Amino acid sequence: MKNARRYLKFFFFGFILAAILNHIPSCSDEKSPSEPDDQDYQQLTESIELKEFSENLIAAFEVENKEMVIEFLNEESEDIYSEILISSTESLAKYGEALQKRKLIFATEYYAEYEIFIDEKTFTIAYGNEGDGTWELLRF
Repeated sequence: MKNARRYLKFFFFGFILAAILNHIPSCSDEKSPSEPDDQDYQQLTESIELKEFSENLIAAFEVENKEMVIEFLNEESEDIYSEILISSTESLAKYGEALQKRKLIFATEYYAEYEIFIDEKTFTIAYGNEGDGTWELLRF
């Protein structure tokens, strides 16, 4: 009985200590690491090569030249999109128009992703570069 009281005291002491330790980090005035500060975001900019690629891609979409659009695709994407593009009756000019108003949402030396709007719906379009400086269309 004496040992049971002793263990019960340790149990309650441990429970109270755990509750206090769990509460300490949430009392801090500092921001959580998962909440980025507005200053952490850098201004995204398109490189000259990326802008040129976009302009050429826009031209291909606007003239609705499916073969030209397919030439902008990388190998993996070409396998996926070429049959869809050839058989599609959808207007490619919508993509060209949307790309003119594109919003860059992510960019690195090897990958860029844009947000575009078609018929009041939001889509993303992605470009890739395998390190040789040549940009290719990954998905749209």
